[in-house]
Amino acid sequence: MGRLDLSSIWEYLVAVLYVTGFPTQIMPTAEAEETPAGQKTDSDRLDPWIEDGNIVLAVQGKYFRVHRSILSSYSAVFKDMFDSSQSSEGDRSEFIEQCPVIQLHDAVTDVQMVLKAMYDRR
Repeated sequence: MGRLDLSSIWEYLVAVLYVTGFPTQIMPTAEAEETPAGQKTDSDRLDPWIEDGNIVLAVQGKYFRVHRSILSSYSAVFKDMFDSSQSSEGDRSEFIEQCPVIQLHDAVTDVQMVLKAMYDRR
């Protein structure tokens, strides 16, 4: 799969969030737990990290566990990406807690703001 460029979505949502005063710092998850060797550490997990999430977004070495359905309902880009990748999902080599990992090439703060906006509206 090629590079997924979500810059126009991020720019729009970041602008909206900036105007509404949404916080811009990176927020780590509140929980800390032991992790076996080879797994990502809790400091790599950022909020939102939803325990029953079914997909992990990887951004600049940080991880967000979220729901595929939530992302798809807010974004046609995510919906198309998930629809086109379902046939090749068995080929994915990286999983975290049995969730497939999707690599994004955007700024971690931008992705976090967008995800928090999606989840805070629910």
